[in-house]
Amino acid sequence: MKYLRYIIFLMVLIIPIKVNAKITFDCNPKTINPGKTVACRIESDYAVSSFKSVLTLDPKVYYDGKVDGAGFNGSYLNTTKTLTFTSSSGGYFIGTVNIYVPSENYKSDANFNITFSGIEYTLSSQPGNTITQSNSTFLISVKIPQTTTKSTTTTTKANVGTAKQFQVILDPNGGSGGQIILPPCETTGKSCKVTLNKVQTPTKSGFTFNGWGTKTDCTEGNKTSYDATANTTLYACWVVEKTNTTTTTSSGSVIGNETLYLNELIIEGQEIAFSKFKYDYDLMVLYEVETLNITATAVKQGVVVTVSENAKALVLGENTIIISLADTEGNKNTYQIKVTRLNEGEEIHELSSDANLKALSISGYQINFSPQTVKYFVSINPGVSSLAIFTEAAFPAATVEITGNENLKAGSIIKITVTAEDKITTNTYEIEIAVKSLMDLYSMYIYAGGGVVLLLLIVIVLKKRSGKKPKTPKPPKGSVAPKPGAEKAPLSAQPKPLGPPPGVKPADPKSQVEVLDV
Repeated sequence: MKYLRYIIFLMVLIIPIKVNAKITFDCNPKTINPGKTVACRIESDYAVSSFKSVLTLDPKVYYDGKVDGAGFNGSYLNTTKTLTFTSSSGGYFIGTVNIYVPSENYKSDANFNITFSGIEYTLSSQPGNTITQSNSTFLISVKIPQTTTKSTTTTTKANVGTAKQFQVILDPNGGSGGQIILPPCETTGKSCKVTLNKVQTPTKSGFTFNGWGTKTDCTEGNKTSYDATANTTLYACWVVEKTNTTTTTSSGSVIGNETLYLNELIIEGQEIAFSKFKYDYDLMVLYEVETLNITATAVKQGVVVTVSENAKALVLGENTIIISLADTEGNKNTYQIKVTRLNEGEEIHELSSDANLKALSISGYQINFSPQTVKYFVSINPGVSSLAIFTEAAFPAATVEITGNENLKAGSIIKITVTAEDKITTNTYEIEIAVKSLMDLYSMYIYAGGGVVLLLLIVIVLKKRSGKKPKTPKPPKGSVAPKPGAEKAPLSAQPKPLGPPPGVKPADPKSQVEVLDV
């Protein structure tokens, strides 16, 4: 019991005890375009078994559901706008509240607030103790994107001397092998050249590789080099493999499969990147365009080419025009053009191929984000099943999709796929997950506790040695030990030596006669 206080003190140092938790809120993005969603992540720095808060929103935005945390259930926003989360096991990640910003309510730049008030929660370690916390308010800015048109083009000279890097990724586009991330090219101008002829050529059954292009449906591309002006994903271009099969016509002439290819495809007043190996096309026309004058001819004579009648009467929205080819032996082939006729007043703008991220952050974790870096590593605590990931595309009209962000474990990979406005160009960012061990989590406490234990042991040993009494030597054998209490009497109690009788002068020692025995 003597060293009980030392033991208690040691346990306090070694065992990390938290008597209170803090609820944190993190709403992202802080700047948003209309039609997008703000995600507010609710998290605790200690296990919480219940949580409640009143959510106050601007009337122009809407509550758009939630994502429960690990072990939590029954979270909802009721008629009193009170969020409640409960859990039987407790957890750190409480949930995510999604706030939708409708386009119809915002026609110009504006701001709105998201407020969490009446915050109450219960720790898993203190089930009977309800804790309150002050309000949290977030200001979100709504930014109206600017529309760019094809008719106005401004060329800006790059700042000479400012170095920048562009990352190019090669996608096999259904062929063999996986994505190839080429070394970044660096330039002080507006573009840099990436070498392609040293890259292993992918293969695909039934198709012939025909270079690298910027679209998934490309049939012709670059085989030697590519001039990069931004982070880009290039796709393998495939054409149908030619066969040696032939067909004999009724007239006796021999023709090959190539007779079912178009030699040219011209649409009056419109631009289209034609290739005889490309069967599907997309075209956008103004409201004023009601008909299309299409010229299509086959590679060889004897093939009948037919254009569907709806090319002469376009409706608003989507129109699908079919161009059919048929030879005399009954063989057929088709090309397809998807034509979008815009509403009155709408303008055609060049679709952006920018598929990069402008921002990437993870709540509670620090990453050094760069748009040119597509691979990241994050080490999470045991029990964390998902991450609060916030992204912002470099081009507002691009879309971002996050996959793999659930049931996280060591080796899990979260993929963030950015699809450009053109719906063809994509870019993928990856976050690889590692899980911290108990040694990683408590190493500081273990080392500190071990040092304290060692120090206490040294103090205790030194204290024992300094207060130790010397041992009493044992008496020699045969001697009689003094009886207890038989201590030496004081001088005052000892018998005085005998002297001369009273009145008799003591003899002078010099006059004394020594008597010798004879």
